Amino acid sequence: MITIKTKEAASVWIGLLATAIAAGLLFAMEAKGVQVRWIAAVVVLLCTFTAVMLISLFIIRKYVAYKLKPIYSIVLSRNVHTDEIFTELKDKKVENIGEELTAWADTNDREIARLKEAEHFRKQYLGNVAHELKTPIFNVQGYISTLLDGGLEDELINRKYLERAEKSIDRLINIVNDLDTISKLESSMNRLEMERFDIVALAKEIADQAEMEADRK
Repeated sequence: MITIKTKEAASVWIGLLATAIAAGLLFAMEAKGVQVRWIAAVVVLLCTFTAVMLISLFIIRKYVAYKLKPIYSIVLSRNVHTDEIFTELKDKKVENIGEELTAWADTNDREIARLKEAEHFRKQYLGNVAHELKTPIFNVQGYISTLLDGGLEDELINRKYLERAEKSIDRLINIVNDLDTISKLESSMNRLEMERFDIVALAKEIADQAEMEADRK
């Protein structure tokens, strides 16, 4: 089985086929007694081969360009004229165009996968941010509501609740600052700096913040 991989090869085969048909007609004419001048016949065969090959090459290029037009429009993200593809086909083989389209498809698949991963991260990130913001906001609301309901006159809890509300507000400020830092890190405007912290004090702060939420439940 013969595989035709280029438009030039296809046009050559078409030219050879047309030449063979013309030669067959000449032999048939000679077999019937018609006198054939073989020098002229050879010239005619060569002209036939050349003409058919050039015409078929032109038609094949036009056909391939017409078929590739919608694909190129997608790849280049713009409207592509058939003549533009036709001009490009003059210097490229069909398999080279296939390799380019395959490479574009692979790159596009990787970009789609990256965008999907980024979208998943964004959703997860927003969910975590919402949770982190919700806890200190509810704590501040609970402390203030308790104070307004009479706790403000109770010296045993009024200062303690105000201090805890202040810590919750500080936590909100820290979360906002963290969001700003993350945004700068993603845009390569800042570098991450590591620092030591008191884990015991952090655990006590978290326990104090969780107390109000536990009381509500």
